[in-house]
Amino acid sequence: MEQAEKKSLIGIVGFMPSIFSVRVLGRILGFVRQVLIARYFGASALTDAFFAVSQVTTMLKLLFGVGPLQTAATTAIINVEVKEGREKAAKILTTYIFNIAIVASLVLAVLMITSSAWLWRIFPGISDRRELLNLFYILAPTAILGGIMYIGSAGLYARHKFIPLELANIMIPVVAIVFVLVFHVRLSIYSVAFGVLSGSIIAFGFIFYKLYRGGLIAKAKPSFRGYWSKFLITQGSAALLFTLWEQIFRIFERFLASNLAEGMITSLTLAQITVGAAMYLVAQPLSVVSHPILARSYASNDMEDFRRRFVDVISGAFFAFALLAAILAATIKPLTFIVFRQGMFSAHAASLTASAGKILSVAVIFQGLYMFLMRVMLAQKNS
Repeated sequence: MEQAEKKSLIGIVGFMPSIFSVRVLGRILGFVRQVLIARYFGASALTDAFFAVSQVTTMLKLLFGVGPLQTAATTAIINVEVKEGREKAAKILTTYIFNIAIVASLVLAVLMITSSAWLWRIFPGISDRRELLNLFYILAPTAILGGIMYIGSAGLYARHKFIPLELANIMIPVVAIVFVLVFHVRLSIYSVAFGVLSGSIIAFGFIFYKLYRGGLIAKAKPSFRGYWSKFLITQGSAALLFTLWEQIFRIFERFLASNLAEGMITSLTLAQITVGAAMYLVAQPLSVVSHPILARSYASNDMEDFRRRFVDVISGAFFAFALLAAILAATIKPLTFIVFRQGMFSAHAASLTASAGKILSVAVIFQGLYMFLMRVMLAQKNS
């Protein structure tokens, strides 16, 4: 039994380099997409509208299944599969997908019908309200597609199939990049929106093809009833409330930026993306290394050893992120001008992006430590 568990653990750990590589590739492709947006469309009311709407749809994806709800679904499906078998787990997954699809469709329908009454109030400084609404109509369906895709991938995660979702996430920026390169003259910023929508549809189809081939979609009629549906809502909602505040704050940031000047939302978003990409490249390897160390130490019930390792990890993380913050603060301005100061992106917009990046670079320390504290909580919970 111990030999089988050890073999299973080794198999799971073996996925880490592949997952990390694919995620880094996805981050790079996402960054390339933003560079193309800056080059072809500059910092304008149109790009402000695109980035503002993108933030709203990101929050909706969280509500519809990305993140906490996916984690809760994965936990529930594993429990069902262990206790009642794979057939029952497939029925539960189908029920989850059905429930999320119905609820998300109703919520999104109401939001789209009433968008003319509330969307411009969130971003009052964006002058072209018609473009804001049109972009929301195009990008809003990606919230449902993304949410259901993540809930569906919980079934793949339960069987240690981690790569399909990572590949699906790469498809979205790839298709968006193609659309921008081919259609940017004819469709302007809409080329990006249609690219994101098309990429989301392809990624959605890919995940459900994997679910169907893996026997994870049941033929039984799903329903809203059952203990496991309640488990999804109660367990997912608790974590969701904790996660949602960040997205609400990011929307509030764009609300403030929209009132300052045209192009401010674009400059702020590009600064966040640049700093975030640098932080991710440092934080992800540190997390991959530190999490197993802390989890193993906590599982041994030697709290003195756990405290010592915890202090070592946090201290190391603090110095790593402090060094990264110093490097970013010193290099963000020339980096911004080299990467973004091309095509339609003006020197003024690049200067605003660099200024925002300098301020955000300080936050790298706190964001990185927050990630490590969350890892420690996860290590304790799972042990």
